[in-house]
Amino acid sequence: MTAICDTHVHIFDPKNFPYAAGRAYTPPRALLPELRANMALLNAGRCVLVQPSVYGTDNACLLDGLRSLGAAARGVAVIDPLATTDKELADLHAAGVRAVRVNFEDRQGGAPVDKIEVIRATANRVASGGMAVQLYVDLHTAAQVVDLSCFGDGCRSLTILRGSRSATGLPTRHLSG
Repeated sequence: MTAICDTHVHIFDPKNFPYAAGRAYTPPRALLPELRANMALLNAGRCVLVQPSVYGTDNACLLDGLRSLGAAARGVAVIDPLATTDKELADLHAAGVRAVRVNFEDRQGGAPVDKIEVIRATANRVASGGMAVQLYVDLHTAAQVVDLSCFGDGCRSLTILRGSRSATGLPTRHLSG
């Protein structure tokens, strides 16, 4: 197996896994065979499947991809920190999920939310399971989050992706809890 890992890939399969009704965009299909072909082209032996926002918190497509790819993949899921149970988190971990994603960049309308509180709730919710938190947020929110005081003691790590609407990027940072 090659040491190359594609660290951020999506599967879009609306025929078998319908998109959420309130999504902000509708991507074209990107199926598992195409992902396998891309990995082969890159000589990538591993990948990280990331739950795209078009599926909301329904991780079925992500989990199907993880089952199909086996040990060659790990996942980043999306959860509702107030509704996801301990068993659901354990099941996600057993399936290969090692992080949860908080995405405010592809949000479509809805009621205003306190971004820092959602991030804090998510980090605290997954801390006991040793999962990391991946943020896809604007630069202003990312700068606020870097202050570790917003996380509980158990937050394993934090990855910040630069927001697509930011004029400048923010480097990926890993912070140990």
